[in-house]
Amino acid sequence: MKIPTDCSWTFRKLLRLRTVAFPFITKIIGNGESTFLWLDNWHPLGSLFSKFGNGIVFNLGRSLDARVSSIIADGCWRWPRARNAIVQKIIRHTPDNLVPHPDREDTKCNISRDPLPLRDEISWGLATGRSKSVHGLIFKLLFAASIYFLWGERNNRIFKAKRIPWQGVFDLIVENVRACLCGWRNVERTRENVRILEGWCVPSVVFM
Repeated sequence: MKIPTDCSWTFRKLLRLRTVAFPFITKIIGNGESTFLWLDNWHPLGSLFSKFGNGIVFNLGRSLDARVSSIIADGCWRWPRARNAIVQKIIRHTPDNLVPHPDREDTKCNISRDPLPLRDEISWGLATGRSKSVHGLIFKLLFAASIYFLWGERNNRIFKAKRIPWQGVFDLIVENVRACLCGWRNVERTRENVRILEGWCVPSVVFM
C-alpha cells in the first residue's frame, strides 16, 4: 500500500512501521463479520495469506476478501475441505479457547465502559491514576496517549488543514498503548491481570 501524503506525520511514520506492528495487532473474533479470513491477524499462525500464499484461497474456493464469518456455522468453526493438508494444520494450531461468539462483534481490544458525568469522571480518573495496579498503569498510558494524539490532531487541523477520522485517532491511541503493554515483563499472573491484558491482546510473555 502506498503511503498517502495527506495525513499527519505521526500516521505516516506508523504506516512505515506497519509490517513491524502487524503481529501485535490482533483481532478478537466475535461473529467474524468484520475480520478478513486470510489477511487479518486473528489466528495464532498470523495472516493465513502471508503464511500459506494465494494457493489456499484458490484451493478452498474462497475469495481474498472473505470474512471469518464464512467459516462459522451455528457458533462453531466449519472449515471447507477439512481434509486439506493446510486446513488440517490450521485446525491443529487453533487453540481450544479460540471460538467464535456469534452474539458479539469483532474487536481489536477490549475497552468498554459507559461514560460518567464530568465531575465523576474526574474523581474516577484521580483515584485510578494513583493506583499502581495494572488497571491504574494502563489508565495512565491511555491518558498520556490520548492527550498526545488528540493535541497532534488538533494542531494538524488548525495549522495544516489536515484531518483523519475520529476512528483513526482512536486506533492510534489504542495501538500506541498496546505497543507499550507488549513491552512489559514480570507482571504478576493474577486472574484479574490476565483478564485485563488478554483483553488488550497482550502476549503471555509479559507474565512472570
